[in-house]
Amino acid sequence: MRGTPPKFHDYETGPDFDRARSQIATPFLSITLALDTAQTTPLVLPISGDFIYFDANASQGNVTLEVNNQYADQEAPFYCQPGFALHAEFKQIKLTWTAQVGKVCRILYSTGQQVIPAFAAQISLSGNSPVIAGTAPSATAGLSVSPYGYTYGTSWKSNNALAGGGVDTVFLPAANINGAIVWRAESFTYGSGAMAGSFLAKTAAPATIVDGDLIALAQGQNYGGTAFAANAKLEAPVRIPAGKGLYYFNGVTAENSNASLKSVLVTFL
Repeated sequence: MRGTPPKFHDYETGPDFDRARSQIATPFLSITLALDTAQTTPLVLPISGDFIYFDANASQGNVTLEVNNQYADQEAPFYCQPGFALHAEFKQIKLTWTAQVGKVCRILYSTGQQVIPAFAAQISLSGNSPVIAGTAPSATAGLSVSPYGYTYGTSWKSNNALAGGGVDTVFLPAANINGAIVWRAESFTYGSGAMAGSFLAKTAAPATIVDGDLIALAQGQNYGGTAFAANAKLEAPVRIPAGKGLYYFNGVTAENSNASLKSVLVTFL
């Protein structure tokens, strides 16, 4: 019949969903889940509305969210930090999470009502060292508008001229408590022989150019004679798992002190 909305696989009825479809405003309702034990099989919650918000408080953990839109097609999952908000009509949600002892997930949802999340960034640095050695920011840190939905929290840069096999530390594993998003990682190095280098994620400093998770690999060039250079650039933002640091490893040729530059923009979760 023309104009009749499609079926929702037996989820098309119920007071919450009826209100969502008719756009009748409802008060905020909430659900609180303990995250002490990992939930690898999606937990299905038959709640409906057009706005969902993940509370921003000190005990709030991180979860992965899937929602179903008004045409009953499964949407891509969202990684939900404290303060995450989604304005979209949904008929049910599915949640998974890793074990986070002492953490909870408090969800608020409604039809016709919204909240505007506010975030305040913070990070502690130690002295003048280029290494990010302080505490990671709170779970609500540094998140605002950009093409990816966030802004970076910390900027790292180095012009250290590394010897062959030398390592620059962007941040240590101890600083990466809940995971980190690397938005940009770039390098330009110059030397008198074939140049190579890489950004690597690892639980300890790498020992070779491929010792760890390869985040970006420098492309070598020869400008004639003994003039060599290498350039690395991260192609897209990447999430570094908790407990891993980020490093730059130089290849076999020593870097020239006048032309060796690296920079990284990162947000700790």
